[in-house]
Amino acid sequence: MEWLSKGALPIGMLMFVGMFLALVLRRVRFKRTAASFPALGTKLGLSFKRPTSSRGIGSLQGDYRGYPVFIDPDEQRRITVRFSREPRIDLRNYAHGNRPPKGMQTFFSGDKRFDGFFKTRYVDPDLEERLSRVKNLRALIGPFQGPYYRQLKQLNVTPNGVSCILDFGNPPHIPPAAVEYLLPAMVSLARVVEPPQGNGTRPPDGDADSAR
Repeated sequence: MEWLSKGALPIGMLMFVGMFLALVLRRVRFKRTAASFPALGTKLGLSFKRPTSSRGIGSLQGDYRGYPVFIDPDEQRRITVRFSREPRIDLRNYAHGNRPPKGMQTFFSGDKRFDGFFKTRYVDPDLEERLSRVKNLRALIGPFQGPYYRQLKQLNVTPNGVSCILDFGNPPHIPPAAVEYLLPAMVSLARVVEPPQGNGTRPPDGDADSAR
């Protein structure tokens, strides 16, 4: 027991203690998230749906700044901002497909940071023209390269909308702070792709203007 007399601990034991503490911390965060999710829904103006099991957190859905949103921290670990007009676009932060789908083409923004973030960038000619007019595209992706960059597994912009898949470990959860930070950024991205129709159901496109 010489290592005890010297006050040292074996590497294996230190690793075990570290893993145990990380597990305890994740469980604490999970419980905090589960307890605060209904209040988060109220704050964002979204409806809270109770989880189907005691191991879940529940989901949020409703209208946020004029866009239908769905937040599922349990099964999908996803935040989704939905489009209504199914724009022809496919942006992903990972490589997907070898060639653009029919009627679409690879978008080259001229911004190395934007193009480096979205490994897949397929759009139709109309969207290419619209995106080309945005002066500061990197401002749109800045929040996704911020404090939750390591937990961000996928950021997809498809005809269905903008979706963000996150991994904060097990048990599955998405902290309320992450939702409040990322959801406005997703809406800003959505407004550039599918601008408001001017029917009064969505607020002025101020977030998108800040990126131009």
